[in-house]
Amino acid sequence: MMTGNDTDEHGCIGSAGYVWCEYSQQCIRPWEENCTGPDGLFAQADALAADYSYTAAYGLYGQARAEYLSEGNAAGAGRSLDRMNSLNRIMMEFPYTNESEVYRQVSEALPNASQEQIRAWLSTQYMVIDGTPHYFYSAGDNVMFSNPQIKRQMLRESNRSNVMAELFGSVLRSAEGARPTPYSNPVNYSGVENLYMPRSELPATGLLRLWMPLPIEMDSQRDVRVVSISPEGYLVGAPTTDGDIGLAYMEVPLENLGGDLNITVVFTFTSYEQHFEISPENVGEYDTESALYQKYTGSSNNIAVTPEVRELALSVVGNETNPYLQAEKLYWFVINTTEYHYAPHITLSELGIPESEYARVNHIGDCGTQSMYFAALARSLGIPARASGGYQMFGGGTGTHFWAQFYLPNYGWVPVDVTAAEAADWVYEPSDADNGAVKEFFFGNMDVTRFVIQDDVDVPLVPPAQGKIFFPMVMQSPGAELDTDDDDIGLVVAGSFTMKVSPE
Repeated sequence: MMTGNDTDEHGCIGSAGYVWCEYSQQCIRPWEENCTGPDGLFAQADALAADYSYTAAYGLYGQARAEYLSEGNAAGAGRSLDRMNSLNRIMMEFPYTNESEVYRQVSEALPNASQEQIRAWLSTQYMVIDGTPHYFYSAGDNVMFSNPQIKRQMLRESNRSNVMAELFGSVLRSAEGARPTPYSNPVNYSGVENLYMPRSELPATGLLRLWMPLPIEMDSQRDVRVVSISPEGYLVGAPTTDGDIGLAYMEVPLENLGGDLNITVVFTFTSYEQHFEISPENVGEYDTESALYQKYTGSSNNIAVTPEVRELALSVVGNETNPYLQAEKLYWFVINTTEYHYAPHITLSELGIPESEYARVNHIGDCGTQSMYFAALARSLGIPARASGGYQMFGGGTGTHFWAQFYLPNYGWVPVDVTAAEAADWVYEPSDADNGAVKEFFFGNMDVTRFVIQDDVDVPLVPPAQGKIFFPMVMQSPGAELDTDDDDIGLVVAGSFTMKVSPE
C-alpha cells in the first residue's frame, strides 16, 4: 500500500486511496469487487464525486450511462444522468476559477478595501473542485451585501432603492391602527405563466413530465381560480390548489409535438394583508399529538432540527417559555446575526446540505435560507413553523421570495419575514424610528404583495417524480422530467419559464 505522496506508474496518488483501473483508464478508488461493468463505473464515479473530483466523476458517470443504455437498463441510465446533471449544476453555480480576476472585480468595486479584507470577504464564496478553488457566481454581489453603503449606492443607481422605499412606506402606513381581523385590505391579482421551448431544443421522442406552479388556497390567499391552461390536452387530472402546493401536472408526448412547445397558464387570486394582534397570555396549549404539530416540529430535508440548533435556540430564548415571545426572540436573533447573502441553493440541494444548517454554520443566507433557519430554530423548541413562498409583487415586478410562519393555538399561522426586515438596513436610509418600525412590522404582519405557491419547502410532487428533479425544494418554476435527453431538462425548463403577476 502506498503512503504519503507515493504514486504508481500511472500517477495515481496512494494517499488518497486511488488505484489504476484498466477498464476505464482512470485512477479510481478500489471497489469491493472489480472496476468493470456499469455498476462498477457508477461506484467509482461516486467515490470520485465524494472527493470533489468532479471532472473525472462526470466522465465515469457518462461511461456508466452509455453501458446501461447498451444493456437496456433505463433505470441505471437515468441514475447516471441524474448524477451527471448534479455535478454540472454545481459547476455552473461555482463557475469562476480565475482567482485573480475575481479579486480584480471586487477591488474595482471596492477601491478602498485592502487585499486582506477582500480575501476575508471571499473566504466563504468558493469551494474546491478538482483541487482548484471555484468561486460562487454571485461572489461579487455578496461582498456588496457585506458593505451596505456600497449596496445602497448601487441600488440608487438602478432605482431599486426607490421601489423598496415605496414598499416600506406602504408597510409603515398599513401598520397604523388596530384591525378586527388578521386579514384585511384584499387585493385581486391575475397571473400569467408561460413555458416556451423551440422544437429544436427537445428530442424527437420521449415523455416530458411537467409540474406547473399554481397559487394555493389559504387564510391569506383566497378565491384561487385557474382561468385557463393551454394547450389543455397536455393536462393530466385536475389542477390542485387546495393542498400544500399548487400544481398542474402535464404530460407532453414529444413524438406528437409538431412545433414549438408553448404552455400558458392563467390564474387569479385574492391576497390579504396580515396583521396579528397577539396577547401572549391568550396563547393556548399545543396538541402535541396532532398531525399539524408532529409535521411542523420535525425535521425535513432543508429544515433540520438537530441537537446543535436546539442548543442554540435555548441559548437565545433563555428562561422564556411562552411560544410567542420565544418566536419573537428568535426573529430578532436571525435578523441580528445572519447577514443577507445569496446562497448556493443548487449546490446545497445537490449535496444534501440543509439550508437551515448552512445559515447556522455560516451566519449568512438569503430569504429562503433565513426563513428555513428561523423555522428550524422554532421547531427545535416545539413551536410549529414552516418556510412558505412563491413570489412577491411590488414596484410593478414579480420576484421570487420566501418567508416563514409559526403556529400559535387560538391564533393560527403567524407570518414572519426576517429578510424583508433586514433589507431596511441596506435598501434605503430611513430614520431610526422608521427602520425599527419596519423590522417590528414583519414579525406578525405581512404586506399584501404575496403570491403563495407552497406553504412549506420540501413538499412532494403529485404525482411523484421518478427521478431527481432540478431544485426540488421549491416550485417557483416548473418541475420537469424527460428520460430521452442527455441535457438537463429541469435546468432548460427553468430557463424557459416566465411568471408575471399583477393587481387587477
